[in-house]
Amino acid sequence: MKKIDLNTIVQTLAMFGVMGSLIFVGLQMKQSQEIALAAQNSVRTGYFLAAIDSLAEQGLSYHEYLLQVNGVKPATKEYEWLTHNQTHAFWFIAENDFLQHELGLIDENVWKAKLAVYQLACRIALSDSRDIYLLRRPMLNPRFVALIEEGQPSCTPDKNSMRLSLIEEQ
Repeated sequence: MKKIDLNTIVQTLAMFGVMGSLIFVGLQMKQSQEIALAAQNSVRTGYFLAAIDSLAEQGLSYHEYLLQVNGVKPATKEYEWLTHNQTHAFWFIAENDFLQHELGLIDENVWKAKLAVYQLACRIALSDSRDIYLLRRPMLNPRFVALIEEGQPSCTPDKNSMRLSLIEEQ
């Protein structure tokens, strides 16, 4: 029977120790990623709840706003400013979601769904919403703009006919 060298046993145990440490670090990183994803979702949810609460303080209804935006009820002047503000907020959130995706903090399936919504919003020809997008477009991350306008000619502004009613009104 061969005698096992003590040095070999120590090296083998050290190797298992290093492997165990690496597995532990990997599990910790995965858990940290999941916590970061949950935190980002909580922040986004908090924003929407704060927006709804701010309307309630003014006696306005988010439900009424949605009915008007979706054409179920006729739009009123009272909610017009709200539509502008919500559209600006939408593009702030969209760009933030893009950054969160770039950093790996948004699940790929969730990102694909969000990107489809942003591309749809870009195509919608509602004049105020379109004008706000065109106004905000130069301030958005160029990679994000390229991504949402990719294959969507209706999103790309026509330099000759670009209409910015928000500026024209002043």
